[in-house]
Amino acid sequence: MTDFLITQSSGGGELFDSYAVTDELETAVYLSLFSASARPWFGDFDAQTVPARAVSTFYNFTRGVSMSSANLIEAEKLANQDLSWLKQQTGVQSISVELSAGNLREVDILITIQTNDTQQAINLKSKWGAD
Repeated sequence: MTDFLITQSSGGGELFDSYAVTDELETAVYLSLFSASARPWFGDFDAQTVPARAVSTFYNFTRGVSMSSANLIEAEKLANQDLSWLKQQTGVQSISVELSAGNLREVDILITIQTNDTQQAINLKSKWGAD
């Protein structure tokens, strides 16, 4: 699957300093974990109803609760849920998500994706709590 590559800047945001393409899943993972609201966006062109639109439960959860061990575990579950479509619609065999507390109000995310012939590790950072 070829896609435009979206990478994180050092501040944790999207960066489009070049128009690179990739056969990896970074962009799909990024959009799956950080889509913020039920407002329409380009990824929802075929969604017929608001509930069918891509809204990250991970992103919304981490913006609304304080960071704790229990909430990190719940956020891992939600991230796995947000990424589960990759197993249903692509050649992904397994996905694992590991979260760890980074700096104050920041979480480190390691996503490991296994396909039939490759394993890909994606490292992301995310702010925790309301902006």
